[in-house]
Amino acid sequence: MAKVKVNPMDKFKEKTSDVKPSAFVTESLIKSEIIILPELKDLIPALAEDESKQLEENLIKYGIKDPLSVWETDVITVLNGLEANSPSHELFANLDNDSTVYVLFDGHNRYGIAKERNLDFKVNKMNFNGLSEVKDYMIDYQLGRRNLTPEQISYLRGLKYNELKKAGKASGKSVKEKINVAEELAQEFDVTPRTIKRDGEFAEGMDKLTPEFKKDVLSGKSKLAKKDVQALKSVNPDAPIDSMEGVLQLLKEQEAEQNVEQNLQSVQKVDELVDSTFSNYVDSEDSISAIQAEPNQLDAFNLDEFKDDSQQSTLIGNSESADIQEAEPVLTVEEIEGDLKQLFEQHLSKDVLIQIINKAGELLSLRD
Repeated sequence: MAKVKVNPMDKFKEKTSDVKPSAFVTESLIKSEIIILPELKDLIPALAEDESKQLEENLIKYGIKDPLSVWETDVITVLNGLEANSPSHELFANLDNDSTVYVLFDGHNRYGIAKERNLDFKVNKMNFNGLSEVKDYMIDYQLGRRNLTPEQISYLRGLKYNELKKAGKASGKSVKEKINVAEELAQEFDVTPRTIKRDGEFAEGMDKLTPEFKKDVLSGKSKLAKKDVQALKSVNPDAPIDSMEGVLQLLKEQEAEQNVEQNLQSVQKVDELVDSTFSNYVDSEDSISAIQAEPNQLDAFNLDEFKDDSQQSTLIGNSESADIQEAEPVLTVEEIEGDLKQLFEQHLSKDVLIQIINKAGELLSLRD
């Protein structure tokens, strides 16, 4: 029987298959595969220029003493925590879902300097159940710092509130439980629940700014008012905003659009109200024939009398056109219904009534 020739390399592989890689090899591998996730990097308030310069000088002189922390996880766990439209999906496009990845969550500033200056550093691995848990840890860690500006504190509290709300929504928590998020954080930070909610609006607005402008606002360098940042919550800019002037212009445009929308809604409500009230006066042929009126009745109508809450409404048939007096009456639906009924009793046609309402224009405002 012929003797089978054994490959020496197969024997070597067999003997070393259970040998674990050295700590040095493992750490070197991790450092070469660190992933920077924008969703985590952007949670950290950016350093001021002088702070960044001082940090770089210290690291060059003394080295990086504290290890950088990475989240050891798999691809699918990270992807499950990302928004559907997040560009960060591209970072994992060439990896299998069960591949192990190392996502940096503490030491972004040091890591950037280390890469640029070719400085060595150590790595600390930590495990979390998901991306939201990592964010929560990072925010708590940042809030523990002593040198935060009021804007940074508000921003971080707002981020925490928004992340917890999002996590509660994803887990199917009840409305009552979601409301308790603000109450719990208010107790934790010794502020009111309303302050926490405003912090959430502030954080949403801040995330619509460019990184540089965001840094200026959080450092206090920019004098952009907090209420203006909060107002950005309902704005969807085409691109991140890079200046205070850009914010104010966008808010001005939004206000103009809202005014147009409110006016359209008011016109629609008035039209519906006219239809509703008019239907009560066209139940018979007699009433239909009785409510015909000439278009020139519109010019003869005195708007001041329409605004009057008195029991009588006078229609002037052949007098000169009455000027519309500038005023800002705010009428309830009930008041307008009453006035419309009085107008119908004057036998005005539906078209004329609608024209009267339209001619009133800005003088008529319906409460929601």
